[in-house]
Amino acid sequence: MSFKNKPRKRAYHRAVSIDHSLYVWAGHHNKLPAVHDSAEKRRITSYIQHFTLSTGQWITRGTTGTPPLGIIGYCCTAINGVLHYFGGECGHDDCYHNSITQLNTISLQWRELEPTDATRPVMRRSSSGMISFEHDEVDHLLMIGGGGSKPAVQLPHYKYAESQRLKGLWCTNEHSIYNISSRKWSNPSIIGQCIPPAYDFIIEKINNTRAVLFGGVETDDDDTVTNNIYILEISISTVSWQCSV
Repeated sequence: MSFKNKPRKRAYHRAVSIDHSLYVWAGHHNKLPAVHDSAEKRRITSYIQHFTLSTGQWITRGTTGTPPLGIIGYCCTAINGVLHYFGGECGHDDCYHNSITQLNTISLQWRELEPTDATRPVMRRSSSGMISFEHDEVDHLLMIGGGGSKPAVQLPHYKYAESQRLKGLWCTNEHSIYNISSRKWSNPSIIGQCIPPAYDFIIEKINNTRAVLFGGVETDDDDTVTNNIYILEISISTVSWQCSV
């Protein structure tokens, strides 16, 4: 199949599907300026690429509002036609984010739920994993792991370690839950054999309360690329882990 109007080459991005369509935003490519913020950076990131399988056509769509600054290695998941973006790297120096931003795929308008805050007990990071789940008819986001800035707050029950391979990069297995309705954060307890500090893994939902995590770079003793598989059982206050090596 020949696809029309293909977007520019990129890496360290996410592609999310909604109703037989695919949405791709930002990532690392040579047109983005390596700065924290600028009018040019905002102009480029105000566009999102939309692919429809039935037509095989890419369409570049303009958005309104303010897109997030975390453009590389961010997390993204869809809930009822709304894309949710967490964290990511700016693309200059070692600048990481812990912001949460929504993009409505109908109105194509950005809405910031949480700005980046270095004092928040949620590590600023990229290359982590994020899934959504529902509890008492309220949607929540669960973010796990990643690598980024040295955390201002190191929470108990989680691990934090500096990468042996990439000096200055701190990795974690931190769990953060965000209640989209109340806009409040919480940190669940861990049960079982949790992944050590890690980044660049894949996590996918099986159903509302189960997920599977595969691979990634684990940094417990050394930076090791793995093919471990974990099954997660998720509740509002706990995440139970089972490793299936």
